[in-house]
Amino acid sequence: MKTFLLSTALLTSVCFNIYLLNTEVVVKDDLDSDIIEPLDDHISVAQSALKKTKKPVRNNSKKLKEIEKSFFPNKDSNEAEVSNKTESNFSEKDYENSQQAWKDTVTEYLEYELRVPFTSIQTYFDIQKQREQEISEYMAPKLQNTDETYLFTMEDNIEMAKINSKYLKRLQETLGEKAYREFINFRQKYNKKMIESGEGHFYIDF
Repeated sequence: MKTFLLSTALLTSVCFNIYLLNTEVVVKDDLDSDIIEPLDDHISVAQSALKKTKKPVRNNSKKLKEIEKSFFPNKDSNEAEVSNKTESNFSEKDYENSQQAWKDTVTEYLEYELRVPFTSIQTYFDIQKQREQEISEYMAPKLQNTDETYLFTMEDNIEMAKINSKYLKRLQETLGEKAYREFINFRQKYNKKMIESGEGHFYIDF
C-alpha cells in the first residue's frame, strides 16, 4: 500500500510539475489568495505532449521515462549520460531526496529568517500533506492503467487549480500575508537554483 501511494504521488508530481514547467501562467495579485490561471493555448500544448504511448508500459519507471521523453524529445546523448548518473531524473529515490532537501531548507528559512512559530511551520507541512493526499486521491483512479501514459484533460487542469488555490489560501492564512509573499519568492528562487545546478530535481510546487 505504501509503495502504491508513493508511486501514485510520484507520478502525479511528475505530471503536474512538468505541466507547470511547460505552461505559462498568469498570477493575479489578490489579498485573499493567489489564483493561477493557465493560458488556454499552453494548456493544449501540455495536453498534446502527454499523449498515449503506442507500446505498453509495464511499470511506473518506464511510464515516467515516456512522460519525460514526450516533453524533452531533443535531449542529446550527453544529456542522457548525465542523467544516467542517478539512473533516472524521475525515480522514487530522487523524489524522496528532493522532498527531504526542501523540508530541511524551508524549515530553516521559516524559523530563522521569517521567525515563523514552530506550530505554524508544522501546520505548513500538515497542509502540504493534505494537499498531496487530495491530489493523489483525485488522480489515483486515472493512473491505475499502467499500460498507458495518462492524458491530462481540461477538467483535470481546472480541478488541480482549484485544489492548489484552496491550500495556498490556507497557507496564506497560516503564515500571514507578509511571510506568505516572502515564502513564495523564496520557493521560486529555490526551484530556479536547483534547476540551474543541473542536478536531478523535482519542482517544489507548494
